[in-house]
Amino acid sequence: MAMDVGRWRGRSRIRPRARRFRPDLGAAEGRGGDDRRRSDLDDGPKTPPVTGEDVNAFISQNRARLPQGDEADLKVKVADYLNRLQVSQRTEAFVGSLRAQTPVQVFLKEPEPVRLSVDGKVGFSRGPADAPVTIVEFSDFQCPYCRNVVKTLKELTTKYSDRVRWVFRDYPIPGLHPDAPLVHEAARCAGDQGKFWLYHDLAFERAPAATPANLREFAAEVGLEAAAFSQCLDSHKHRAAVAADMEAGGKLGITGTPTFFINGALFVGNQPPAEFQRVIERELGRTAAAPPPPTPPSVLR
Repeated sequence: MAMDVGRWRGRSRIRPRARRFRPDLGAAEGRGGDDRRRSDLDDGPKTPPVTGEDVNAFISQNRARLPQGDEADLKVKVADYLNRLQVSQRTEAFVGSLRAQTPVQVFLKEPEPVRLSVDGKVGFSRGPADAPVTIVEFSDFQCPYCRNVVKTLKELTTKYSDRVRWVFRDYPIPGLHPDAPLVHEAARCAGDQGKFWLYHDLAFERAPAATPANLREFAAEVGLEAAAFSQCLDSHKHRAAVAADMEAGGKLGITGTPTFFINGALFVGNQPPAEFQRVIERELGRTAAAPPPPTPPSVLR
């Protein structure tokens, strides 16, 4: 399940006007238009109910950060929080899809987003190390939203081949996907042999298959040396590294996947490609407008 936080967006400037007939609305603009827009929203994002498993998983993952008290009351509050979070994320994605379909003129300037300190040098990466835009993704190999966003991320790294760097970090959620941590360990074992991304792609493609036998089959398919892979997997060589990524993600406030930090700015969920591009273009414009770094004194002599 993906989560979201409320993000400021520019709003269209709306001018009062008289009601007039619009053939495409089939009624006088006003009530008829409102009815149509209401119908569009009714047909928009649908949110499945939050389950008891969702609530228990969230409490398990965030126990240290939650207030002490009555467990039943805590579950009610967590369920309400997760439901609002889910509605917000799906609404955000729906609004993003509408923006992509409809020309909107925005008169207000979007303020600078809050940026967190996220080390873009930690994790497996695609793209140049000096790219002006770094997308750090915290992901779960068993998360369907994470699986679906892979296609978008590949398209973005192709489109912005010399300007975007994609960094993968581990954030399996055992409460929802008990087998996920071992898949992350297996991918790191593949990384030891220089084939992390091949394994990454295959693991998402074959999800939710994640038994030890499945993971060894994936290793064979991408051409890994079998004995070295098995030794790495069976010894849980990378368990601590996966746990360290999970701890880092928790400190950043992550409660669901996929969660991204684009040049440190939070970006949540499997959003439409146009939304990713909007943020990337914003970051490219920001870096292009930044003044050049000062010349070192040794060069000035």
